[in-house]
Order: sequence, then C-alpha cells, then structure tokens
Amino acid sequence: MPRKPKRVAWIIIHCEIVEAGFYDEMIFHVASSRRNAERYLATHEMVTHSWWKVEAHPLDCDDYPEPAIMYYSNKGRPLKSVPDKKAWAAYDRWRRRSNASKTKNPWPPIGRR
Repeated sequence: MPRKPKRVAWIIIHCEIVEAGFYDEMIFHVASSRRNAERYLATHEMVTHSWWKVEAHPLDCDDYPEPAIMYYSNKGRPLKSVPDKKAWAAYDRWRRRSNASKTKNPWPPIGRR
C-alpha cells in the first residue's frame, strides 16, 4: 500500500519589536501550502520594525520534529535570517519620529477644566 504524502501546516507568525530589548510574536494565519503562505505575506504589509516567520509543521505524526523555519521581510520578501540589526535600527527611527511628533493632548483629563 503506498504511503500518503505528509501533510504540512504552514503557520504564519508576525514578529515585531515592541520596546527596547523585546519583540513579540503572534500567529496571524495558517496556510495549507508554502505558496499560499507566501501569497498571504505579499498582500499584508507591516511596520518597518517587524518581520514574518513561517513555520512548517507536519500534521498527524508520532514524533515532534523541529519545524522548518523561514523568515520574510515586512513586505513579504524572503530573508536568510532574522533581521535583527535592520529591525532594531528601524525601531529606533520609528521611536524618535513618534516621540518628536507627540503634541500636548487637546483633551484635558476629566475634572480639570
């Protein structure tokens, strides 16, 4: 009897630097093929200090092998590794811009009018 090909779930994880020294990962989507996962990434652009991680997990297996992991830029382009330095530099730029653009809150707290 011929063996069935292994089925794989492609887990799409969004990674983003959230504050100095930390980054957050959140599962955004599950795809049935690598092609569908890459199509999803191409249509969802994120902030500059984030990237995508795609993990291939085999379904219905007795052991738990390490998943194949691929990294993609925030625009969906394939990367060779985690974009640590670029993401941190982008985060620093974003942080400086957001701090510079902060203005006084036009809505005073309740009770202070």
